[in-house]
Formats: sequence, structure tokens, C-alpha cells
Amino acid sequence: MTTAVLISEMWDERPPDRVENALQAHVSRLRRLFTSIEPDTGGSRIITHASGYQLSLTDCEVDGTKFLRGLWRQVATGDQSDSLQAARELREMLALWRGPVFGGPIGGVACRAAAARYDEARLAVLERLLEPNFATAGTWK
Repeated sequence: MTTAVLISEMWDERPPDRVENALQAHVSRLRRLFTSIEPDTGGSRIITHASGYQLSLTDCEVDGTKFLRGLWRQVATGDQSDSLQAARELREMLALWRGPVFGGPIGGVACRAAAARYDEARLAVLERLLEPNFATAGTWK
């Protein structure tokens, strides 16, 4: 993500003095955090580019990606012949949620829009579980 977008997302129209230094300090703290969590990775998850930064994660490391892929798979299969298995998968998808998206209302326009899309997807999964063919498939956890 470009430095300009990161600054806009973090501080909107109220950036601090020396905003680039403030952003670099945040990135440095994130790098230390990742290193403390994953000391054996041998490199930083945050890659610096001339125009900004890139967070290097695989799709299977991001709960939101796993959640959306599960939803797309459910939608693509349509009516389930095995509603018990489908209901189980939907519940596993919901188990990925640990609170509000991004920890609560934060960020700029892009973060708020992404949070709204994830919230809508979560509601779609809940609605799907309430459909008659799923409501009787297994028990709620």
C-alpha cells in the first residue's frame, strides 16, 4: 500500500507533524511485533517499497480470506445435498470471528468499507444458517 494511502487511512485529514516519521515508527513497531511472534521466520513480514509498504501473508494466514472463500464455496454449491456438512462448515466459518472487524471502528474510508463488506458477509452466513434446510441440520454450538 502506498505511503499516501496508509497516511490517509491512519490519520484521515489530521496527520501529525512529520507524518512520514510517524508512519515509519508504526511500521517499526509492527516489525518488532511480528519478530516477537514469529522469531524463526528469518525475515520481515513487512516489505518496504519505494512507494510504500507491503504486508506479506499467504491467503491461509488471513481469517477474513478463509471466511470469504468458505462463503463463496457455499454460494457456488447452491442447495446442499448434505445440509449437515454444510451447516458444520458455516459454523466453522463463524468461529473465525473474534469480535468486530479490525477490532472496532477504525481507519479511513478503505478500512471502513472493508469492515462493512466483512460484516455483510457474516450476516449472509448467519442468514444461510437460518434457512429451513440448515436450521434443522445439527445443533447450534
